[in-house]
Amino acid sequence: PAALVKRLELMQRVAAKNPAAPKNAAKLVPLVNHPDAGVRAAAYRLVGQWRGGDVFETLRASVADAKAPLDLRIAAANGLIHNPAAAPLLRELAEKNDTPAALRVEVALLLTPRDVNIGTALLV
Repeated sequence: PAALVKRLELMQRVAAKNPAAPKNAAKLVPLVNHPDAGVRAAAYRLVGQWRGGDVFETLRASVADAKAPLDLRIAAANGLIHNPAAAPLLRELAEKNDTPAALRVEVALLLTPRDVNIGTALLV
């Protein structure tokens, strides 16, 4: 799994410069359900960055699941930020007092480029 995580992270760095999803991107979608949490987290970030509509519900459920590991919730938020339909959920998580602080800060930072007032209000 470690080698797969590194490859997914490399693909994410490439996707940041060229956000168009490759023709075979659908082959990566099953990785969002991989048994290894590190692979799932890397897949959340990458597939979300490509706005994979097929994984929106998986990412939404992960970020909202209070029992999910924090690193997976943060990875899901990073994947979801690329989908405008996720903004209300992310804002709600950032505003809820029972959301872990690390997730609240991450979501606030993700939201800031879209609306500096939202992000800064949530950070202070």
